[in-house]
Amino acid sequence: MTFSFDNYYRTLFVWPLINILVFGFLLITLLYIAYIQLIRSKFSYKKLLIILVVGILMSYIFAQAVQNSNLQIWKDKDSTPLVIEGVIDDVSKTNDTTKHNYNGEVVWGRVITIDNKEYYIATNGWFNEGDEVTIEYLPNSKVVVSIELVTE
Repeated sequence: MTFSFDNYYRTLFVWPLINILVFGFLLITLLYIAYIQLIRSKFSYKKLLIILVVGILMSYIFAQAVQNSNLQIWKDKDSTPLVIEGVIDDVSKTNDTTKHNYNGEVVWGRVITIDNKEYYIATNGWFNEGDEVTIEYLPNSKVVVSIELVTE
């Protein structure tokens, strides 16, 4: 299974960055509106509750966008992937709860551990703990761009 750098770059950097900027702007706008309302003394408890609920919801979405990003990937644009071979010690879910489409298949973000080092990969789950694999990964972000089972 091989992924292009551009796929990961859009998924882990561009879209989360756009979300961060949009929701950051909306959160600042919401705080500005609350400040203006407070200065004009037209602040009712109902407006305060609405602004508080919307602010909490926007903060949650903002935090999810930051959590789902891998901002280190921009440093990998000109990097040559590194290659290692090892046994998968652990496969765990990531904080990224979104599914992605890759060549018509649904893939999910996972963290695999090989030799006590963690790597991020998008997968449909075809490998398991204990499998011996060869991976190519980006050095800064630890994003796997290629994975293959080692055959004897």
